[in-house]
Amino acid sequence: MESTPSVGITAFIDILGFGSRVLAAESAADIESIRKSVELIRKTFDHNTGEDLALSNQKLVGAEILAFSDSVIVNIPLESEATKYSGTFDPIMSEIAGFALAQGECVLNGTFLRGGIDLGWWYRDDEIVISQSLTRAYKQESECHYPVISITDSLAEFLETHKDRQIYSQDIDPTRSIFAETQFASKSITFIDYIRICLNSLDWMIDKAQINEHRSATPEEKQRIVSEGYRKKVDAWLTTHATRIREAHEHAPDQVKAKYQWLQDYHNRMAKQYSDNVACICELS
Repeated sequence: MESTPSVGITAFIDILGFGSRVLAAESAADIESIRKSVELIRKTFDHNTGEDLALSNQKLVGAEILAFSDSVIVNIPLESEATKYSGTFDPIMSEIAGFALAQGECVLNGTFLRGGIDLGWWYRDDEIVISQSLTRAYKQESECHYPVISITDSLAEFLETHKDRQIYSQDIDPTRSIFAETQFASKSITFIDYIRICLNSLDWMIDKAQINEHRSATPEEKQRIVSEGYRKKVDAWLTTHATRIREAHEHAPDQVKAKYQWLQDYHNRMAKQYSDNVACICELS
């Protein structure tokens, strides 16, 4: 079936460590284990909850998600049902924030990712994928070095100068809350600030007892319950994230350990902003 090229953003996501796992696989059970892991990661980026609302949103955005042995590719067209109603800026920024939530979920499950995202044309039919944005996203990922998802300069410029961005005041500008910057080999890298986005997405609800207490509480008590619940969830997220970094660093080859040391620094910066619990700090041996 022939297809028509489209313009959009494409993400190339490398599943760190999976290349070695694939090369070491020698049995059908090994292959099936890898298949299940890759499929789980694909579903995470697909936001595949099975719920009608999630499935409806996927159709509106028009995203395509492809999984390979050690990578996932996501393409989101600029023109879709969603952009007919809200323009191109908000749906694209929402999907990029979704990448952050997917990355956070993967890391908490012990899977670290590195990726690149670019803006350009994309062509796919039943058997062929040809894409300018995919080629540049792959190059961006290979140059990123750190376990984060970074964007190309051309995509950054597109978002910075987008006319729909102008409706936001500086204090609520989504480009400032979704992206962060770092340096590698004297080059500036703009990446998705996944820790901040994940922490900001947490709610306060922990269990039924707490929710029932909130329902019957005074306004002052409600605020206390909400604050305490959110703080507990932040601490739990950060503690688990720190544990996964320590585990990955412990098992990483010497030449790879520096990547997790950088991730430790990024984690600790965020931990100090969101919590005063010392248990949330990541310390590598």
